[in-house]
Order: sequence, then C-alpha cells, then structure tokens
Amino acid sequence: RGCHTGGESVAVKEVQFTAKGIDPNEETKLLQNLGDHNNLVKLFDFFTIETSVWIVMEYCDKGDLLQYFKKNKGNIDVALKVDFMYQMSLGVAHLHDARLVHRDLKPGNILLKTKDNKLVIKV
Repeated sequence: RGCHTGGESVAVKEVQFTAKGIDPNEETKLLQNLGDHNNLVKLFDFFTIETSVWIVMEYCDKGDLLQYFKKNKGNIDVALKVDFMYQMSLGVAHLHDARLVHRDLKPGNILLKTKDNKLVIKV
C-alpha cells in the first residue's frame, strides 16, 4: 500500500506473464485505456521487469471477495449477494463493450472497496 502522486491510496501488484504470444505491456495499456468505471479497478501506472508486470492500482480497503466470504463465514444477506452479482456484471459488461475478456474471474480476483458507506465491487 502506498500513495500515488495525486494523493490517492494505491496498491502495487506483481503479475507474472509466462504465456507465449502475450505482450504484458500491450495488455496493461489496454486496461489503462478503458477509462473510469465504478466497478473496474483503476490503473494508475505499470512497469515491467523481465516476465513480471508491476501494476499500480487503486487501493481497495476491504480486500477481495474470497476473504470477505471467509470472514463472514458465508453468512451474507441474499440482497447483498444479488447486489454484488449486479455490480460484477456491470464491470464485466464494460470490459465486453471494449471487446476485452477477463481471463481469471474468481472471488480472489474481485476486490471490494468502501465508498459512501457502501461496498463497491471492483473487477
């Protein structure tokens, strides 16, 4: 966790790119050019070192969805589950509108952030 030049809290994540034919710089630039969407994690910057891409992205204070489910022992209100699914679908739809596919969509890769006392899903 750190602070971006604009004063926003950020997280830095290392992503290994070992698949042949994938240019990590190109992939990350595509994500940066998606524009702002409430249900997509905002990317501030990135850099590469060998086969690793280090991504500077918005900090999500509630961790990931898997952690959230474990912490609450699965006891989550049905209305909140429906809201989470709706928010995820908005984020994924924005990716699809840009002709992009999330290739690793799972609870551990879906982040949660508090905004205006509400849990916001970030794909």
